[in-house]
Amino acid sequence: MQFDKSTRTDYLAFAVTAAPFGDVNVRQAINHAIDRAAITKRSRMGMAHRPHLHTCGAEAHDPAIPLPTRDLTLAKEYLAKSSVTPWLHDDL
Repeated sequence: MQFDKSTRTDYLAFAVTAAPFGDVNVRQAINHAIDRAAITKRSRMGMAHRPHLHTCGAEAHDPAIPLPTRDLTLAKEYLAKSSVTPWLHDDL
């Protein structure tokens, strides 16, 4: 298998009008639970790189906003404030 450089972009998006993703605390918990470095390392046979949240020039791009870091303690705090059933919190 051969991969060449490309402009391909993969991303994760939530249907924020559907439960439980309508709850900002759930989205923030996921945001801090994701191991972006591991995903990047294993994606596209090691040829992927970790971009900013939004591509430069995109309407939502703001270079002043830092990339979220993986922080399971913070993820659990967001889940505790969320509308998600408490037994799901143990999965983190």
